[in-house]
Amino acid sequence: MNYEKQAKDFCEKTGTKIDSRVLRYEKLFPNGKDDKRYIYGVTITRNGKEYHTEFGMGIVHAREVLQEAGQNTGEYAMMIANRHKPPEYDILAYMTKDEPEADVWDFAKECGYEINSKEKFREVQDIHESVMREYNGMQRMFSDVMEELRKIN
Repeated sequence: MNYEKQAKDFCEKTGTKIDSRVLRYEKLFPNGKDDKRYIYGVTITRNGKEYHTEFGMGIVHAREVLQEAGQNTGEYAMMIANRHKPPEYDILAYMTKDEPEADVWDFAKECGYEINSKEKFREVQDIHESVMREYNGMQRMFSDVMEELRKIN
């Protein structure tokens, strides 16, 4: 299956527009265990509604941009990264389309988080709130075509 075409067709059929621009080059996750990547500000527009989020470019993609930019991570690299925007498929496949557990403890169990301290609970709670916000945003934008959106994964 051509996943890029599937996402483009979905956007065309549903009148969805996705725009992105690079915001910064940094680690995506707060614990800092991942490589740096380009973080994009993404705006999804449909039926007069907008949803804003951030999207971390895949690490391989980020390395390709860095190679093209001569390992420069400054303004020149940002300009190149804006020419290599994430495709619709990457963004739509990444979005939360299934309702997460409403309770933080149930969410932690479902996602495999082990909560063994107050600090870890706060971290999982922040992740849970972020996931719930994203899911609610997707529901607001795509409730009438959610089943079709779920097929993009």
